[in-house]
Amino acid sequence: MKWLKVILLLGVMFLTCGFSLMVVIPNLVVTVIAEQAPFGGDQIRAWQLGTPQPVDDSEMSDNGSGSTAAGASAVPHDGYSGPGGPPSGVPLRGPIKHDWAGWKDKPLLGCEFQDPNYTNHTGDDFPVTEGTPVYATMSGKVVFAGDNGPWGSLVVIENNGVQIWLAHNSSLNVSVGDIVSAGDVVSNSGDTGNSTGAHVHYGIKVFSGPDDKYGTWVNPANYFSPDDYIDWPCG
Repeated sequence: MKWLKVILLLGVMFLTCGFSLMVVIPNLVVTVIAEQAPFGGDQIRAWQLGTPQPVDDSEMSDNGSGSTAAGASAVPHDGYSGPGGPPSGVPLRGPIKHDWAGWKDKPLLGCEFQDPNYTNHTGDDFPVTEGTPVYATMSGKVVFAGDNGPWGSLVVIENNGVQIWLAHNSSLNVSVGDIVSAGDVVSNSGDTGNSTGAHVHYGIKVFSGPDDKYGTWVNPANYFSPDDYIDWPCG
C-alpha cells in the first residue's frame, strides 16, 4: 500500500506540473512575440492563426484595385510619357548596412504584395536603416513629392501609364515636375506616416488609359527578380 500511495502521489505531481507547463509556455511564447511584433493582444493571436489583419489607413486611402474608393491621398494619372521603359529592379542598392542585420549585399524584402497577414497590402516593404538612399526604378516625371498622410513622405514617379510609389521617406531629393532617370537617388528611407519601423514601401500602379484616373495596383515582383533581394521576415 505504501508503494501504491507513492506512485499515486507522483502521478498527481506529474499531471499538475504538466498542466502548468501547458498553460505557462504558450502564454510565454505569445508574450515574447507580442513584445517584438508591431501589435499585440487579439491582433497577435490573429496573426498566429494567419487571419488577415485590418487594412491600415495607407492602404485604404488609395486602393485603385476597386475594393475601396481612392481617398485624399490619391495621386491621379498625370498622363506623362517620355523616354524610358517600365520599372526594373528594386529601389535600393547594395551593399547596405542595417542597424540590426549588419552589411548585406542586397536589399532585404520583408512584407510582400498581398501578404496573407493583411487584407490588402499594395506593395513590397524593404526594411532598411533610416537615411539609406532610395533609387528610382524607372525614368519619368515626379508627379508627387511631399507629405501624404499615412504614406508619410512620399515620391511618385510616372511614365507611359505606370506610377512607382516610394513611401515613408525621411527626406526627399526631388520636387513635383522634375524629370528623373532610372537609378537617380530620389529620397532617403525613413519611418514617416503609418509605419512601424524604417522601411521603403514600394508600390506600382498601372493605368489602362487616359480615362483611368486612379489605376490599379500590381505586384512589384513582376518587375524584378529573386536575385535582386534577400528574403526577410514580414513585420
